[in-house]
Amino acid sequence: MVSEEAYKEAMQRALKLLERRDYAEGELIDKLKQKGIEEETAAKAAERLTELGYINDKKFAAILVRHYSAKGFGPGKIRSEFIKRRVPREFWDEALSEFPESVDKVYSLLLKKLGTKERSRENISKASASAARRGFSWEEINDAVQRLLYEEDYEE
Repeated sequence: MVSEEAYKEAMQRALKLLERRDYAEGELIDKLKQKGIEEETAAKAAERLTELGYINDKKFAAILVRHYSAKGFGPGKIRSEFIKRRVPREFWDEALSEFPESVDKVYSLLLKKLGTKERSRENISKASASAARRGFSWEEINDAVQRLLYEEDYEE
């Protein structure tokens, strides 16, 4: 049973956290537990805030996609953020469907990483590894590398 006093404290702390940034419901519960709130109380507060519209996991998933794609990260990185921030799996696919075409992003990243360096196998491999660390799939990276090599051959 959750006491009224504990519930009020959980709500106050939750609202204070939500003033700074959005949270997924599960992530907010974890944060409240870290601050000494009992799990049952934290869950009740988060549930109520979801009912009131202060927490929206679907919207939060879309925010994460926009934020990390704008920073040049790929779907792999975004999935890891979904896990870290406890976004329910049911919202991942729809949010990721809004992810912009990756090949252009990877291609731009490869160009940036290569800069004026020689387009050697070693340098392309290093740039590709960088793209993989940013969460892009090897398929997306390979498509971008093929584009890079094709355009280089075409220019000659």
